[in-house]
This record gives sequence, C-alpha cells and structure tokens, in this order.
Amino acid sequence: MSGDLSFNRRQVARYETELDELNTPRARYQAVLDRWWQAKLDARARARRSEIPETGEYDPIKRLSRELDDAQEEADAAYARRFK
Repeated sequence: MSGDLSFNRRQVARYETELDELNTPRARYQAVLDRWWQAKLDARARARRSEIPETGEYDPIKRLSRELDDAQEEADAAYARRFK
C-alpha cells in the first residue's frame, strides 16, 4: 500500500514537471510553429488531391513545372532577404 502511494506521488510530480516544461516560451513557440507547418502540409496535400491518377487529371509535366516554379520563388525570396 505504501509503495503504491509513493509511486502515485512520483507519477504526479513527474506529470507536473512535464506540464511546466510545456508552458515555457520556447515550447509555446514550437507549438505555434508545429501548427503552422502542419497547416502548410495539409494545404499542399489538399492541393495535390486533384492530381490523383485515377481521376485522369494527373499531368506529371504540370506538376514538375509547378514544383520548379515554387522552388524558384523560394530561391528568389531567400536571395532577396539575404541581400536586402
């Protein structure tokens, strides 16, 4: 019985420690960043749903062109930020 009580106390203390760690500014910022990144991934997945080959709308050349255009835009933005 005493062993169970001390185990429960240690468990509760560990949970409180973990909750305190989640409430730091760095952890909160990371959570915001994670939500933003997941939203971006979800949006990209929704955009590519129309390219499913079974629908007959898939065109690998269009997809490659779009990906190259996106990469070029990102590279241009990074260049502009670097030499601003």
